[in-house]
Amino acid sequence: MNRLSYLVRQDRTSKGLSRRAYAKKIGISHTYLGTLERGISEYSGGTLRPSVETLQLLSDYFDIPVGKLLEMSGEMPEGSHDEFMTTTQSEIQRLIEDPVLRKVTQNFTKLSATDQKMIQGMIERLVENVE
Repeated sequence: MNRLSYLVRQDRTSKGLSRRAYAKKIGISHTYLGTLERGISEYSGGTLRPSVETLQLLSDYFDIPVGKLLEMSGEMPEGSHDEFMTTTQSEIQRLIEDPVLRKVTQNFTKLSATDQKMIQGMIERLVENVE
């Protein structure tokens, strides 16, 4: 059982809820909840790897970032979520303080809706080509 499975089971039992009632609160099936609490995939017999949708539902329910849940499930190395968030926050701060980007943002809002859509389309195509 991984830490995510333990968290789910402990939370449910501490609230005295049945699997069916608890699963309904989260938004998953009660049978999948049982699998999640065991932490073992019924198909492979290996460690359960929750879907992105399940992780998002758990994230919303527990108010814990998905990255932390990935760490708890063993899918991400311990501490990598914090490192990612620190890097992301400093990158966002750098972008906010960039005078050129600030001017682009100010001017973009002054454009017509048609021009904004055209530029957004160009940016989306650039992003697609990078990925």
